[in-house]
Amino acid sequence: MKRLLALIFCCSVAAHVAAAADSAPVGQVTFLIGDARIAEGFAAGVPLKRGIAVLPGQLIETADNGHLHIRFIDGAAIAVRPHSRLKIEDYRYDPQHPGEIRIRFRLDEGAMRSISGRGGEAAAERFRLNTPVAAIGIKGTDFNVQTTRELTRASVFEGGIIVAPLGGDCEAGAYGPCRVPAARELGAAQKDAYVLEVRANQALTELVPRRAELQAPRVDLPAASPSADEVPRTLAETRAVSALVIPEPAVAPPVTPPPALPAVDPRLWWGFWAAYANPADPASSYAAQATAGRELAAGNTVFGLLRESVVGPQYPTRGAASFELVRAEAYTVAGSVLTPASVRSGTLSLDFDAQRFATQLAVQPAGLSQLDLAARGRIEGDGRFYADPGQSMWVFGALAPKGRQAGYTFERALSGGAFLSGATLWAR
Repeated sequence: MKRLLALIFCCSVAAHVAAAADSAPVGQVTFLIGDARIAEGFAAGVPLKRGIAVLPGQLIETADNGHLHIRFIDGAAIAVRPHSRLKIEDYRYDPQHPGEIRIRFRLDEGAMRSISGRGGEAAAERFRLNTPVAAIGIKGTDFNVQTTRELTRASVFEGGIIVAPLGGDCEAGAYGPCRVPAARELGAAQKDAYVLEVRANQALTELVPRRAELQAPRVDLPAASPSADEVPRTLAETRAVSALVIPEPAVAPPVTPPPALPAVDPRLWWGFWAAYANPADPASSYAAQATAGRELAAGNTVFGLLRESVVGPQYPTRGAASFELVRAEAYTVAGSVLTPASVRSGTLSLDFDAQRFATQLAVQPAGLSQLDLAARGRIEGDGRFYADPGQSMWVFGALAPKGRQAGYTFERALSGGAFLSGATLWAR
């Protein structure tokens, strides 16, 4: 009996390994804050962390505090928001055989952003994202999707999407957009005004005015900080999912010094990730700033933002406040080269009753004209805040305990692969 059980066990393990071998890794987790795991497929139950490979057949699940980015083998990228379930149903990419490209995802609930890679660009007619109620096809696209079991809402940043209700001639197992009478297309020219909606038991796709995002669960991150291995370290890993690509601004005179900022005793700090740290200035690295009593609060490609670690509710829930910019640091990033940019002015307001924030920044990269950036978004119960989809810059920030100071990291892509990345500190 023991031999029989051992044989059964070995065969089971062998089959499991063989199945994994048949499905080669198609991507890698490049950014993670909070908790996420593989809920189905190979390695089911394994917690995700930065650097882990993902395979077809796996269902990725983020907790209420989880936010992750995945980079795929063809350069595509997705960002998965908290409390989401995304399955990689199929991902076949071979640049030598474009006719064999097949890509299909299934978003069961939550929110995600998808930026097409070479596979989607070469074979848009064989890319599909399904939700419980809708099928989404692309036209060389950067788009955002939010879904519940009853309602799917899709918006576009670049390119176009084609959305149709699932059912009838629009089958979940197919690839590409559903060319059915109920399908509708949304292009980038309409991105600031409209989104597409599909509701359960409703055989049509509606073009509706853009409004607040679907209600998402509150995000409560644990007090323990992720390790430095769980955050991004190279520009290539996260630039596709952290900002919109814009035309390169006109050439302008060199950067002039920004106005002097008031001095405060900071309760938030930032440092460079290892890939961008200056060996001649070790104190500026994230590793040097991550001392006892501090936790990772937010971050972007270049910086990790820390704040004081506290236990229990320490953040405002009522009223509103305006903050003054007291420190900023920004760079244009091209490859591994950082060129200083000047943050010339900014505003930040937080409405704690509505759990919303709004901010503006005037940033002048070296040799380019000034960029006027703006973002609005949601404030979470743990004092973290992040920008809504479709803003002119990507923002991820946090309040310090008691809410007297705030800090955020921001990013915006430029043409030619260059990237604007920065961090700010605010006080009231």
